[in-house]
Amino acid sequence: MELLVAVAVSAIALGAAWPWLWNAAETARAIDARAQAATSAAFAARSIVADLELASGLLAPPAGVAPERGLYVQQRRHGEPAESVLIVWDPTRQVLWRKTSSSYLADHVESFATTYFDRLGRPLGPAEMTFADWPDSVARVRIVLVVVTRGERSSVVRDALVGPQ
Repeated sequence: MELLVAVAVSAIALGAAWPWLWNAAETARAIDARAQAATSAAFAARSIVADLELASGLLAPPAGVAPERGLYVQQRRHGEPAESVLIVWDPTRQVLWRKTSSSYLADHVESFATTYFDRLGRPLGPAEMTFADWPDSVARVRIVLVVVTRGERSSVVRDALVGPQ
């Protein structure tokens, strides 16, 4: 009889605690998703800023890549041949690619945008980007990156000067 009472009391206690335990697990999953989104966005932003700071100059993106959805930089390290680095956002796959389609900076990228600024701090509009030499007038680039992981959103806004200062 005592065993049946103990089992009944335990079942009631566990039944009452179940919703609390379920909510705690859901909260932990949400925190994990938020941390993954923030980490992914921060890593991609740091990588892009590093590419811009190492750049010896900007290049006009290849055909089919809009300047506001990608970056194309020329890097020249001491004693090494020049290297072109292309960073492109694929909105269909929600992936931010770096140089080739086999390496990506971040996935679950909901949006990616770049704004180019001239040496006077003015943003370059689409009209200015029709000229072939527009990359030479860029002094600073702002990137805005939004990553969503399991419903948790993290956004990063970073400004980077182009080339070593």
